[in-house]
Amino acid sequence: MATYSAWDWNINAFRVFRDAKTTSIGDDPAPPRPRALSKLGAVPDKDVKVLPPNTRSIGTSRVAIGEIVRDPRLNTARDAAAAKSGGGDGIGALGDRTAWMPLAPVLVVGTVIAAVIYFSQPQKAAR
Repeated sequence: MATYSAWDWNINAFRVFRDAKTTSIGDDPAPPRPRALSKLGAVPDKDVKVLPPNTRSIGTSRVAIGEIVRDPRLNTARDAAAAKSGGGDGIGALGDRTAWMPLAPVLVVGTVIAAVIYFSQPQKAAR
């Protein structure tokens, strides 16, 4: 039985699939040829093989089991979520100003404490 893993961005884990195709322990999957390489390399969501038809889901895993493939159904769900949220630029919380709002009071209080400690120490006289 061949085993495949497809990354699901919605659960941050691999979805694991199996089909009835027989494989040998010594058979390594042929790596896909990327369409175009960027300075950082190939894009895993686009440049891996598509999940073969007639596979059945057997669960999820934090690590890939078998051959890594992409499931077009999972990517469409992620793309729809990104379009709905207006995200998808890949910068995560750094692009969201509201994510930094709880940090502002901590920075202000930390700066005040550092200033009090600095100015409460005796200063050396200038020569």
